[in-house]
Order: sequence, then C-alpha cells, then structure tokens
Amino acid sequence: MKRVLVIAYFFPPLGGGGVQRTLKLVRYLEPHGWASTVVTAREEDYWILDPSLLDEVPATTEILRAGGLTSLRLLRLLSRGGATISSWSRSRSSRCSPVPTAPGSRAST
Repeated sequence: MKRVLVIAYFFPPLGGGGVQRTLKLVRYLEPHGWASTVVTAREEDYWILDPSLLDEVPATTEILRAGGLTSLRLLRLLSRGGATISSWSRSRSSRCSPVPTAPGSRAST
C-alpha cells in the first residue's frame, strides 16, 4: 500500500465544516491503495469537537498532532500571566503598527 502525507488544520475529532473535505479525502483514498498520514492540530487548539467523526477515519490512517500558536492558545498564555484582554489591547493599541513587522525590520511604526 502506498502512503500519502496530508497536512490539514481540521481533522477529527475537531468539528465544523472544514473537517469534511480532509476526512473524506483520507477515507476514499484507502480503497484505492493509499494509506494516509495526517499532520493536524491538537484537540486543545480548537473549540469545536465532534468525536463521532473519528468512526469514519480508516484504521490504516496515522494521525500526528502538532501544537501551534493559535489565538486561543495565545489568550490562554496571556491569561496565565495575569493579563486581561482589555488591559492588553489598551496597552498595545498605541504601539501597534497597522502592518505586522518582524523584529529588526526596517519598516517604520
């Protein structure tokens, strides 16, 4: 059996409309001789979960979950440090440039 690497943010048990396309691709590749390895987000990184979708994932599918700096994770990290959304946005609003810049870039703010 051949193997294909699929990189997708949305994959079960994450829920929502974005899950369906990747899930069905993986599901329908298996009968054609393809086993899938899916690199996707952790369950904690998204707020919509639908564990029932895991029943549709073929047994030959390998799922690798990777963490990322999502907005939800960023808010959790900030709240652990004692910051609130309103205080953080007020303190940053005067210093934020309209275009994100990398450290050491020559763009003026």
